[in-house]
Amino acid sequence: MRCPFSGGTTSFLGLLDLDLAAAVRLSILDTVIFLLGYDTPPIRLSALATGSQKTLTILYSIDSKFERSFFILVLVTYLTQIALTRTGFLLWDRVKPLPSGSGFLL
Repeated sequence: MRCPFSGGTTSFLGLLDLDLAAAVRLSILDTVIFLLGYDTPPIRLSALATGSQKTLTILYSIDSKFERSFFILVLVTYLTQIALTRTGFLLWDRVKPLPSGSGFLL
């Protein structure tokens, strides 16, 4: 049985190389976490710079929901990844190095 976080680092590197398909095959969970974490800092900085209380309240609400439901997110994405692999619809790749042309690996 694979760990639900298996493939996380390689998935992040795939996303940084703009290869969404490879990232999802490596780890659906870590792809979701990366997209949530990577996309919200500009919104947070903008809200802080402008003092938009409404935007900060919305971001706080999103963060709170994410924290409360993190275990459920892990469970759902893990079971989804297993089901997709078993049906052959989306094979869960084994963690392996990215191609040598990757800009994020030396």
